[in-house]
Amino acid sequence: MTSPNLTKSNTLPELLRDRAEDPHSPAQLGFLGADGEATRSLSLAELYRDSVDYASRLLAAGLSPTDVVLASFPDHESHIRLFWACCLAGIPFCPLPALHPDASRQTLLFNHLQSLFHRPTLITLPETAQSIRLLAPDLKILEPQTLPEGTGHTSHVFPTRIPSPDDTVCFMLTSGSTGNSKAVLLRHSNFLSSVRGKILHHNTSSSSRFLNWIAFDHVACLSEIHIHAIEANAR
Repeated sequence: MTSPNLTKSNTLPELLRDRAEDPHSPAQLGFLGADGEATRSLSLAELYRDSVDYASRLLAAGLSPTDVVLASFPDHESHIRLFWACCLAGIPFCPLPALHPDASRQTLLFNHLQSLFHRPTLITLPETAQSIRLLAPDLKILEPQTLPEGTGHTSHVFPTRIPSPDDTVCFMLTSGSTGNSKAVLLRHSNFLSSVRGKILHHNTSSSSRFLNWIAFDHVACLSEIHIHAIEANAR
C-alpha cells in the first residue's frame, strides 16, 4: 500500500488549496444516484475554485465570521459546497439533521437554534425555505440560487483572509435525546489532528477508497470520511 503523504496544512482551507493545486493528486469526489451508480464527479480544483466564489457570495449577502450558518439539504454535494464556502469565508457552519415530519418539532428546533446561536442564518432549498418561514418567521433564511454576486468580496476570502488553527470551523449538534441539542465546537486543529491520527493508524493513502455512508450532520461524515479522504489524497 502507498505510504501516507500528509500535507503541512495548518487549516482546512490550506488543505483544500494544497490538494487542489497538486497536478498529480488523484483525489476527487464522486456522487452516487439513488440506484448507487455514479452520477457525476468533482475534482478538488473545481471544488476549491467554486468555493471561493460561493464564499464571496455569502459575504455579499451580509454574512460574516461572527454569524453561524445552518445548512439543510437533502444531498451531500450541497452540504459539501456550502461547508467549504463557509470555511474559506471564516463563517462557522452547522449542518442540521433531516427535519422531523412533525411541524411542531421543527418549530421547537428552530426556536432553540435561534437562542443557541444568537440569530443564525439558514441556507436551504426554496421548497424547504418556504415551509420553514411559516414555522419560524423570525429566522433568517437564504437560498443559494438567490445569493448576490460576490464581486468585491474576495479580499475577505482565503487565501487573502488567513484563518488561525484555533478558529471555529463548525458546530455539530448532539442528538437532543435528553433535552435540547447541544452544539459541539470543532476547530481546524481538531479536524486535522483527528484525520492525521486516523491516517497513521489505518494506513490510509491515495490508493484508499472512501464511501460516505452517513448523513452530513454526523461528525463521522466530516472527520472520518470527507476530510480524511482529502488529507489522504484519496477518492
